[in-house]
Amino acid sequence: MIGVSPEFVAACERARAAAERSGRPVIVSWGTPVPAASGPALLASASRGTYPAFVWESAWTGRSIYASGSALNLVGWGPNRFAAISHTWRQQARAAITVAAAQPCLVGRFSFFSSSTGAASDRPDGLMWLPAAQVTLRDGGEPVLTLNAWITPDAIPEQAARPAAWHARRLLEPAPRVSEAEIAATILFEQPSPEGWRDLVDEAVTAMAAAEFEKVVLARQTLVLTHSRDPAAELLARLARSTAGGTLIGVGRDGEWLVAATPECLVRLTDGQVHTHSLAGTVPRDLDSGHDATLTARLQSDPKLSREQAIVTSFITNALRAACDDIRADAARQVVRLATVQHLETSIQATVRDRDETSVLDLAGLLHPTPAVGGYPRDAALRWIERREPGHRGWYAAPVGWTDLSGDGEMAVAIRSASITGNRATVYAGAGLVAGSRAAEEYEETRWKMRPMLAALGVPDMDRAGATVPTLEVR
Repeated sequence: MIGVSPEFVAACERARAAAERSGRPVIVSWGTPVPAASGPALLASASRGTYPAFVWESAWTGRSIYASGSALNLVGWGPNRFAAISHTWRQQARAAITVAAAQPCLVGRFSFFSSSTGAASDRPDGLMWLPAAQVTLRDGGEPVLTLNAWITPDAIPEQAARPAAWHARRLLEPAPRVSEAEIAATILFEQPSPEGWRDLVDEAVTAMAAAEFEKVVLARQTLVLTHSRDPAAELLARLARSTAGGTLIGVGRDGEWLVAATPECLVRLTDGQVHTHSLAGTVPRDLDSGHDATLTARLQSDPKLSREQAIVTSFITNALRAACDDIRADAARQVVRLATVQHLETSIQATVRDRDETSVLDLAGLLHPTPAVGGYPRDAALRWIERREPGHRGWYAAPVGWTDLSGDGEMAVAIRSASITGNRATVYAGAGLVAGSRAAEEYEETRWKMRPMLAALGVPDMDRAGATVPTLEVR
């Protein structure tokens, strides 16, 4: 049981004195090892309830973060949302007070498209926050609990420490176990419908033939009605136990959850070293190992898939030049194999030019959206998507992740994702189109990509059941 730690209260008093001297609020963080904490238990605790929550289990670095509550919100609007939040966080971080084993970080998400006006809304273009309490696990290390507060010059330290202690109890006290019997769901409709998708792809191919752009990524949605009491917690628990692969992400704010099991890293930054990759080109997996190998060979030799992936590699290396030197893309492409699909991948490394002024958020702003989720040339493809694609992307295929006080961190691309509000979940998938793309093949690709998320929601396997998926085109 976690109470209001005297050490944390003392740290809050120190922060209050610093805030009084400077006339500005100060972040304070205090940390302690929690050896008994486990990933599955923390995931269950963090993902239940209506409080701000963040779950991160990285397939790239082995770092996991489980967070509850918010001590400070940073909101950004418009095309400069990444730089604005990065700048404000940098100012706060420079004055922050950290005590003992504290590992504070800023967590959150951005929208795919930015608003054109920057007007106030309940869905900001960028929302990052400092959790009230968080537990961080690293491969081979001991779990660390960090309590955070934002202390004003007139704060009362004992009162300022209480929210963090309360959220720490939420994280560390056992949550009810997810019942498999609770998990079931029904598909309501697809957007666009299969017929609408065919028309949309045909329009895109015609636009590429007219040289409007070279590549465009179209997204499709499946709306699902869940028959469970806590769909976000249940979905995260099932994905954590599944073979879907990728980095597991849960972001809960204001009654809405974003859940993803994504294979795509937008960018990672560690001690000035940048790591990213271009991930594009898709073929399915097969349970028969021989046929699966044949599909892999097709992935590696298909000119269309190779061209699609090369566009992404070229874009990323060029975009990084604005902030990085020594940019290196591996000569050999790799194959990333997931549960239902496999992709081409090129690893890319670089060194930031100015470590003090370049954070992982700044790099995310340079890269988002890559041609893997938008298109190329970027502006032309995005304008076409905004005009023609039905539905709203929201947080789909947008950056989500964390950054620490130094500006290091990880940002993922929220693909293989679903948004959940109440008992309704919207599952997303996209397909990259280039010259020669065919609507039927691209539609099947989106079905492969959606399958692990739909299965985790409890949707029956329609192919194996021989059922027909009801469709309704909504415009």
